[in-house]
Amino acid sequence: MDPWIWTIIFLFAGLLFAVLELFLPSGGILAFFSFVAFCASVVFAFQQSVVFGIVFSVILLLGLPILVWQLFLLWPHTPIGRRILLDPASDPALANDPGEDSPQQLLGKIGLAHTRMMPSGIVLIDGRRFDAVSEREPIDPGAKVVVLKANRLNIIVREVSQETLETQAETDVEPEIVDPFRQ
Repeated sequence: MDPWIWTIIFLFAGLLFAVLELFLPSGGILAFFSFVAFCASVVFAFQQSVVFGIVFSVILLLGLPILVWQLFLLWPHTPIGRRILLDPASDPALANDPGEDSPQQLLGKIGLAHTRMMPSGIVLIDGRRFDAVSEREPIDPGAKVVVLKANRLNIIVREVSQETLETQAETDVEPEIVDPFRQ
């Protein structure tokens, strides 16, 4: 058989192995066979002629990244991709709790230090436990704290004195929190 026919056969074999790698968990064995088949197709392309080998190699080097990119886009929609990536919309255990407070809703709330915060610890806010970080000094368990900053990763709190809490109760206004870093 002519070398160009072998070039085409190995090219399709490489494509077949690459696509099968998406659907069959082979631990990379099919990807290795795909790589070997692509290399064999380049060797047979050069046996046809040097010009054909160079043109084929350039087309393969430009086309393979596009193929891999398209396969990565397709992979989450395959059975094994869905099994590995776990779609939160289809799995009720992964869905967000609609009653769950967003961290921004905790800003300014008063809570109680549940553990000693040196600087991190656990605070109770509205009966729920949160991991938090003390802004400055250590905070003893049982101390009242106010939430200064909150995002998905951190809740930053500061100890609040009893005077501040009484003043807040009288005026029914959020306690004024002085940031020492802003003047």
